[in-house]
Amino acid sequence: MSEVNFPAELEERIRYYENPANDPGEFNGKDWAVVIGTGVILPIVALIIGWNIGWSA
Repeated sequence: MSEVNFPAELEERIRYYENPANDPGEFNGKDWAVVIGTGVILPIVALIIGWNIGWSA
């Protein structure tokens, strides 16, 4: 297996997130609202708007 050399900034970021002290913890209600809103509700609204506009534009 070959050795992969990452840029120094990327290695620094990886080391930061591997440290357990930097763990942000579990999702709370606000986090879930954002995930569901942007991942489920927003695409559904976009599809509905797209169907209503159709090919007439």
